Amino acid sequence: VLDLFGIEMKEVEIPIEERWDIDTTSNAEEKISDGAGLRKFEFHHEHDGALGSMYFDLHPRDGKFVHAAHFTIRCGRNREDDVGSDRQLPIVALVCNLSPSSSDSDSLLSHSEVETLYHEFGHGVHSLLSRCSFQHLSGTRAAMDF
Repeated sequence: VLDLFGIEMKEVEIPIEERWDIDTTSNAEEKISDGAGLRKFEFHHEHDGALGSMYFDLHPRDGKFVHAAHFTIRCGRNREDDVGSDRQLPIVALVCNLSPSSSDSDSLLSHSEVETLYHEFGHGVHSLLSRCSFQHLSGTRAAMDF
């Protein structure tokens, strides 16, 4: 992403209250250290600054949404009328069910899974790069994709 768009992806720690991949009511810290699947990245452009955040929930687990999708958690929008900031940064999530790695080997994605990941990532980047005044028109909130 850095070479193509000049955008740096930096993985950041996820506070326990932002997690949806584990039961946070018991042994949450242990589950996180055991490698829970949710990851969060902040995106930063070399000239435009902070772009927003993207969660990656890429592997199957019990009770999880079974399809692949890009979800907008918070739309981005310009905030000329608000005090203290000129932009509400978007927060998005990519939810997929890609082949998980095992204790014996790393994950090897099928061609279809790679296509799915790039497709959903494209929606996420679209949401991060969108600039508009009305959040209901932000990112992928436009005509349906094909």
